[in-house]
Amino acid sequence: MKLTLVKNNSAKLMAALKEVLKNDVLVGVPQDKARRREGEVTNAELAYIHNNGSPARNIPARPFMEPGIKNAAQRINVLMQQTARAVLSGDKAKVRQGLESVGLAAQNSIRSKINEGIPPPLKHPRRGKSRSKPLIDTGQLRNSITYVVRRKG
Repeated sequence: MKLTLVKNNSAKLMAALKEVLKNDVLVGVPQDKARRREGEVTNAELAYIHNNGSPARNIPARPFMEPGIKNAAQRINVLMQQTARAVLSGDKAKVRQGLESVGLAAQNSIRSKINEGIPPPLKHPRRGKSRSKPLIDTGQLRNSITYVVRRKG
């Protein structure tokens, strides 16, 4: 049996693999999206409070981050498989596109989770507000949920 190497793509493969390994896909409320009006809590603080609850302020936990990502797990797995194929083909651009797609899928799933309405229901809607779904008053919190693909370290 004779083995003949037709084309050596190992350098492209390693470059694409490094693209995956050197990056993180982060989903949540980045600092630049966290601001609200002066003197108000930030969107990041609001996300934490509502996701975990605040017994001191009588705010029940309404988890939306982890459940939102969990709802997207199957889609994220498919996207990561596609990204792995891009790594094997040595296509750095498609690897980056795959990571961006994973972030977008997680972001959209978390936003959808908020749109569904998260129990427990509101005891009393805020004065002057017609919305009855928790976490949707102005839409600022929901719209601040985003993703970034960022170099590690």
